[in-house]
Amino acid sequence: MSADPRDQRRFVELFGQVPWFATLPVEARELLAAGCEWRSICGGEALFFEGEASDAVYLLVNGGLAAFQRDVHGAGHLVGHIMAGESVGELGVLISRPRSATVRALRDSELVRLPGAHLDVLAETFPQALLGLARLALRRHGELQSHG
Repeated sequence: MSADPRDQRRFVELFGQVPWFATLPVEARELLAAGCEWRSICGGEALFFEGEASDAVYLLVNGGLAAFQRDVHGAGHLVGHIMAGESVGELGVLISRPRSATVRALRDSELVRLPGAHLDVLAETFPQALLGLARLALRRHGELQSHG
């Protein structure tokens, strides 16, 4: 968890620029920010791997990511790009399923990590908070299925 109040204020500001967070009351964004932390990864580094436990959603602040899925022969295929201001990892967290893709940094990237357990706390206090996230996850799921 981030103990620095400056980080928490920055998280709240960032959430105000993301469509599925921007509609939330400030109190919900503040509650969400209290459980977040920064994560930096280098270009080429994996954020997470297909099949791993889904324990967090990530908001890309700077940089670029790409998602890859393995085919039946084990070869990885590009299934999507994640750009600054977008989130990744929401589907697995929402439905408590393993990661559906491997996500790698295309270049050095800075992210905000939103722990899945903290999203549960947010949902208890602000149930409407997860509606936008659920819509995004369903849209992404449909996009991944079209690549399969």
